[in-house]
Order: sequence, then structure tokens, then C-alpha cells
Amino acid sequence: MTRTRKWTAGTAAIVVLMLLAGWFLLVAPKRANADDLRTATASQEQNNLTLSGQIAQLKQQQAGLPQQEAKLATIRQQVPDNPALPALIRSISALAKKSNLTIASFAPAPPAPNTSPVVTSPLGAPSGVVPSLQTITVTINFSGTYPNVELFLNKLEALKRSFLVTGLQMSGAGGNSTASPKLTVVMQARVFDVSTIGAAPAAAPAASPAATTKPAQ
Repeated sequence: MTRTRKWTAGTAAIVVLMLLAGWFLLVAPKRANADDLRTATASQEQNNLTLSGQIAQLKQQQAGLPQQEAKLATIRQQVPDNPALPALIRSISALAKKSNLTIASFAPAPPAPNTSPVVTSPLGAPSGVVPSLQTITVTINFSGTYPNVELFLNKLEALKRSFLVTGLQMSGAGGNSTASPKLTVVMQARVFDVSTIGAAPAAAPAASPAATTKPAQ
């Protein structure tokens, strides 16, 4: 092989080596970076789709928020967070006046814990003083004619606060053939509230028994 051919072959080998080196040092890393970018882009697009779905769900929930707040406001009127007896007395008195009845007495008992079964929360035991459902027994003495008593009972059904009639005792007070006899009525009822009055603090979780250590010999 002549010297010229040797130089030519050597030059070709050097060019091939430079091409290979350029591939491994420049082209291959760029292709790897491009693959990583494509993977990151696909992952980001998937995250964007997930976020778009979550945003749409939140917007849907926000659209229904006024209705939920209205429902909560109605529930708070039916079962307030305190006994609210003055407001209850005013409401009952107004209904009795519209029904042409005379209230002789209105006697509420102190709030007492409700005796319904306790519902266990799936979130675990609560801490601190937990509001509980309280029952207030009410005894109302009033008088009026039977139509007026019936009208009063019907109006009680429209009372905003939850009002459960548990007993009704009527006795006649006489009358004549041209007028309905006047009745004396003793009504027992219950109203409810959710408050911390009289509620006991939640029991603290039982501590795990301490590990016993054996004294050093």
C-alpha cells in the first residue's frame, strides 16, 4: 500500500471516528432529551386534562352552592344551635292569636340530651366538646273553641321550627246550643336544638400501654 493510500485510509478512519464521536456526544443525547421532552409533555397534558376535570367539577359544585346554603338555612331554622326559647314563645303566641286562642301558660323544660341512637362518624372519634342534639319538652295550656283549636294545630304544621306534638288533652268548659263549647287544652310537645349546652367533652383516646423495661442485672 502506497503512502498516499495509507493517508487516505487513515483520514477516512479519522472521519468515521469523528462521526461516531459526534453521534454519541451530540446527536444521541439530543435524541434522548427529545424523548424525555415528549414523555414530559404527554404527562403534563394528562395532568392538564385531570385539572380541567377537577375545575369543571368545582364549578359545578359552586353552581349548586346557593341551593345547599338555602337548605342549611332551613335546617338551622328547624333545629337551631341554641334553645332560642324567646323566639319560639313569640311564634307560638302569634299563631294562637291568629287562631283566636288564649294561652294560659307556656312551660319549657330544661334541654336534655336526645335519646336517639348515636351515629358514629367514619372520620373517627371527635375531640373537645362536641355539639349534640338536645330535646326540650314544652307544656302549653290554652283555651278556645274546637274550630279554633283545629286551626291552631294546622298552623303549627307551618311553623319554621321543628315542633313535635306528643300529647293533647282536652276538656270541655260548657257552652250553649248557639255557640261551640270552649275547650281547655293541655299540649305536650318537643322542640330540638344542636348546641354544646350540657354536652360532655369527647372521651380522649385510650393511651397504649407503656412498654415495660426489665431492670438491668
